[in-house]
Amino acid sequence: MITTYIKCHSRAAYIDRLIRSIKRHVAGHGPIVLLNDGVAEKYLNHLRTLHFGIQVRNSFKVTDPPADPNDLRQQRYDPAKFWVREIGRDPNGYAAILEEDTWITDSFDLPLVMRNLEANDAMMLRLSWNSMARLAPSSETVFTAVLSENLLIRYYSPTIGHLSEVHKIFMFAHGIFRKDYWCAAFGDAPEWLAEPAILKRALDHLHQLQAQGGRTRFCDFGREVARPSFSSTGRSDAGGHGVAHKIDPRPYNAALDEAWLAGELAPMADYPADIGDAARLAAFKKRLTQRQIDEWALWRADYLGMYRRMGCDVA
Repeated sequence: MITTYIKCHSRAAYIDRLIRSIKRHVAGHGPIVLLNDGVAEKYLNHLRTLHFGIQVRNSFKVTDPPADPNDLRQQRYDPAKFWVREIGRDPNGYAAILEEDTWITDSFDLPLVMRNLEANDAMMLRLSWNSMARLAPSSETVFTAVLSENLLIRYYSPTIGHLSEVHKIFMFAHGIFRKDYWCAAFGDAPEWLAEPAILKRALDHLHQLQAQGGRTRFCDFGREVARPSFSSTGRSDAGGHGVAHKIDPRPYNAALDEAWLAGELAPMADYPADIGDAARLAAFKKRLTQRQIDEWALWRADYLGMYRRMGCDVA
């Protein structure tokens, strides 16, 4: 049985939401492992209480924090190295890899899916593509495997004309990956934020396999079965270069987590949509200043604008 790895940094309430959604929708799921790069121990303990049997593996940032907490670019503290180390030593050929602020929205039988992926030597099964129309299912379908009345896998072979289109054949998470493929893309990357370099490594690995006569197939369910949050970020750069209005996301994530820990925030609030403004602002108003809340509103508008410019449906 494959392992589900959750890359996590700072949003325990969302991790709880994700695990609950896996238990609700993914029949026959295997072990769930948190690849922890910063979630506080008090939140991890609460998660362990709520979800007996989850595993937590800590990065060097947690076990041996740097002298300067703002200097996390050193190779030792780069989470990508930690992710590759942990996922790379998994005994299975495949791994499900998800971000902490993602949740599953539709049901599927994982053992049934895995038998089909392994039989067809799939490189990646996309669970989400951030609702980008240009990455959605298209006419590039090669064949469709019908697994049951409500479950099919659509295999495709896209033409890649630009580096930005590599997302059709490689997602940073939000999927089930052939382990060697995912690790090759992240291995020796200059840092985890170097997304173009990671995409190029994924494409280079694909070309190498094709040159060796390997079968390289990609697939999805013909629909998204996972959804990411567009209202929070764990990135220290406030969500990316496309966000002009910067904030420090830590106090906002901490406010949500404290409300969740106190039982004031239901992790499945507004599911399957994101946690709504009413629940979010209630947590903020109890723990943040009005100026901080106003700054968050400005940031969120800019953050959503960035995703809309990328072609995402963030409604």
